[in-house]
Amino acid sequence: MKKNYLNRITNRGLLLAIISLISSISLNAQPILPPPLPHMWVKKTDGIERRKWFTAKPPLSKYPSKNTLLYALLGFNVTHSIPCPINNIAKNFIDTLDKKSINFIRFYFAEYNETYGSDVPPGLNKDLTIIIAPAFSETNDREDYYNVTPNGEINKITKDEKIGWIKDFENTILPELNKSISDLKIPDNLDPHDKNYYDTKSCCYPLSYFIEFLDTEEKYQEAKGNPMTGIEIDFCSYTNKGILKSDNQYHFRNRLILQFEYTRKHGSNNYEVFYIDDQNENRKPQPYDPKTKIYLNPDLLTADNGTLCPANCPQ
Repeated sequence: MKKNYLNRITNRGLLLAIISLISSISLNAQPILPPPLPHMWVKKTDGIERRKWFTAKPPLSKYPSKNTLLYALLGFNVTHSIPCPINNIAKNFIDTLDKKSINFIRFYFAEYNETYGSDVPPGLNKDLTIIIAPAFSETNDREDYYNVTPNGEINKITKDEKIGWIKDFENTILPELNKSISDLKIPDNLDPHDKNYYDTKSCCYPLSYFIEFLDTEEKYQEAKGNPMTGIEIDFCSYTNKGILKSDNQYHFRNRLILQFEYTRKHGSNNYEVFYIDDQNENRKPQPYDPKTKIYLNPDLLTADNGTLCPANCPQ
């Protein structure tokens, strides 16, 4: 009887000790604090509006009706978006770059053309595409080039293909895109090299922003049990209002842009866009960065979609 009593006392003491330890760990455990919003983050409502502005029916967008030349040139019998597994762009591309010399990533708008090489995906000759160029600075590419295919693969292409695909875009698609901008001849749209006015030829992002967008945010979401599996690269357009910049003026009205959205697995073979805004964490945006001159307006809570050419064009 005495032995059983002592065992009960010992077991009770052990249980109280375990409860005390668990309580201590719970009280001392630090919550996962959210980092500032990525520089490349775009407010959900703005992102949706910019996609619609490029893909909705005229006259509410720059996307053309089916009886126009631009509709045929853009090749939108395919898609307005490119789903890209996060490993393809993060580990298989970004992680391979020399971070000591590569400071920027430039995306060129281009047009597939089989004349210049063998890297055009089947059935997509003459369709709109994008080329990635690692860059030493905002105006100086490293001169090796990659294509993002419609299934999200990143394939190296030749310099001849890069030059030819961009030339064809600028000779055929770009002149028609220019017609979608009513006030084309303003400084925002001036190429400083040839002194002519254009819709967007390319856009440039600091490499550090891509690392933050792909790596820092992915790790944070993973720690929360909300893994991201990819990004969606969308062909979009600023609206006819444009975007508010640091001079408190609206710029780049109706300009073609790229937009990047997080995605996560949905079902067995599909994915869905994942919006940071939906988490309701009251995360704060990044401030204006005087080094890169990329501005984030704290009132609009919306980020710039890269540095556009024109007006900031490579040499």
